[in-house]
Amino acid sequence: RARAGPTGPGSANIELVRRGYQALNRGDIDAFLAILHPEHELRPSGIVPGLKPVYHGRRGFREFWRDWGEQWESITADVEELRATGDRVVGLVTNRARGRDGVEVRRQGAHVITLRDGLALRTTVYASWEEALQAAGLDVRTSRPM
Repeated sequence: RARAGPTGPGSANIELVRRGYQALNRGDIDAFLAILHPEHELRPSGIVPGLKPVYHGRRGFREFWRDWGEQWESITADVEELRATGDRVVGLVTNRARGRDGVEVRRQGAHVITLRDGLALRTTVYASWEEALQAAGLDVRTSRPM
């Protein structure tokens, strides 16, 4: 589901973010990198050991994807909802991963993606939907600006 008006920057931002999730889910890192601003900054949530606190640029995202992906045989982010607010999109996802040992994991996660010039400038990862919605200034119950 997506929440934004039928036209305008919110819908364009949501579509860009949706394309990014689709690219990652099919393993097309180059297509994903194409939607990142050259100055992109990725801030993982901090709950996964072994990840840096910040990754810079497209090269940094490749490094993150290698660090994150080493422990998994497969990773998929099922997009539950995308919500636009100003120059940001909140992605509420359910991550599904299968470890190299065969263990399967499902966990909710969220991303707040800030866009500039039609590209993703900053991505902050949150361990819960509530944290991300609050960080984006959205009311957790109504998803409207607080």
